[in-house]
Amino acid sequence: MTGAELSRPRVPVAVISGFLGAGKTTLIQRILNNPQGRRIAVIVNDIGEYSADAKLMAGATLKHHSNITVLKNGCICCSLRDELAERITRIVESGQFDYIVVEATGISEPLPVAAGFFSDDQEGRTLDEIVRVDAMITVVDALNFPLDYEKGDTLGERRVALDPADDRSVADVLAEQVEFANVIIVNKTDLVDELELRRLEAVLHQLNPKAQLLPTTHGIVPMEAVLDTEAFDFEDASQASGWQRALIGHNNKATASDEFGLGSFVYRARRPFHPGRLWDALQEEMPGVIRVKGFFWLASRHNHAGIWSQAGHAFRDDLAGRWWASLPREEWPDEPVAQEEIRRLHEGPYGDRRQELVFIGAAMDRASIEQRLNQCLLDDVEMRLGQLGWEAFADPFSVWWDDDEGEISGNDDFPTA
Repeated sequence: MTGAELSRPRVPVAVISGFLGAGKTTLIQRILNNPQGRRIAVIVNDIGEYSADAKLMAGATLKHHSNITVLKNGCICCSLRDELAERITRIVESGQFDYIVVEATGISEPLPVAAGFFSDDQEGRTLDEIVRVDAMITVVDALNFPLDYEKGDTLGERRVALDPADDRSVADVLAEQVEFANVIIVNKTDLVDELELRRLEAVLHQLNPKAQLLPTTHGIVPMEAVLDTEAFDFEDASQASGWQRALIGHNNKATASDEFGLGSFVYRARRPFHPGRLWDALQEEMPGVIRVKGFFWLASRHNHAGIWSQAGHAFRDDLAGRWWASLPREEWPDEPVAQEEIRRLHEGPYGDRRQELVFIGAAMDRASIEQRLNQCLLDDVEMRLGQLGWEAFADPFSVWWDDDEGEISGNDDFPTA
């Protein structure tokens, strides 16, 4: 990198997320039509036949703006990450633009997109050296967000999944998009009444207490609220979600939430779940629950931590990694802060293995939920069976994948509890 490149100011980038039809394209058109002296380049992520927003941008908008690039048939959070980096590098090196707007596809999750700006390429360089993430913006459809969140449809059922293996729910994508934003534009507010809007804003605040909420219609927002904000910080955004703040002791309940009985609590336990009983319990609804996320410990997968992710009625489980207690000490991190955290989490013979789940919702029956989960924990007799005995338990949970160990699954040869 030359001295001139090092001295050149980093170009700010705004990443705009939001589910299909929320109004991302309309917002970008507003930005392009009111640049306020900025030379703005736009990159649109098109997943092909499913992205109505990208088609509209590529059709109507491209006729009037030559500064728009469309990245097709893939997602910038994974398969097109390198192509996005290459395109941004070209834009910066051209010297023709002083701001970049990236429109993510409607089913992308913004955290991996943002992480791509800080990841090393094959030559050890990062995009963060030439650009800075200025804002992570999520556009929410005020009318359809509550409806989509409650339905529990999968992306596959909507025919908008990335591939056949993409088993995410619409609600899960909506939650992830809201939880990582530092600006949330609540669009189409003219289609809902005042009470519905207040409740939606209260829910969004529970999911992400730190984001700025901007209610609007037709994507009309002050440009200073979305461009050159200098407000985004990756570490802050990574810990901004309501469930993460609840884990570290922040109370998400706010005055605006009192009207609707919104709040959160953390369920903790130091015994493993019987996978069959837990699976059966999950088949019943939990009234009032809007979001559940955290770490859970299945007896049948003793060494592996699971991620419990539930948005609305849709539940997903995946691998979080190995429990520290299952790894040799030489594989623990060297940083003193990390080692202190591991020691803090260590308890009894099972180390950091635990249940730690955040429940966010409206008028939840905490006692009933905790009682249901407690009944899924191993009892005293089951605890005495030990790891070899636990591996024989019924385990209908999904197969987890570990890059080093391959497939991680339980015993599916037995009926559920």
